[in-house]
Amino acid sequence: MQRLGSSRLSRVECESRGTTILLLGTTSTYYQKQLAQTIAGKVPGVHHVINQLRVIDAHPTL
Repeated sequence: MQRLGSSRLSRVECESRGTTILLLGTTSTYYQKQLAQTIAGKVPGVHHVINQLRVIDAHPTL
């Protein structure tokens, strides 16, 4: 993911299952989660993206 879009996606792992990409790991914002899904969906040959990323806020508010 770092090569394809954002260094902030370094905790994202991708698994390829035929024409499906499975995203695993964590991001710190919902924007980053969506960005990872968008990048994965643009990979040639990918028809489906399963986004199992979890958003973990590094700076939660009380």
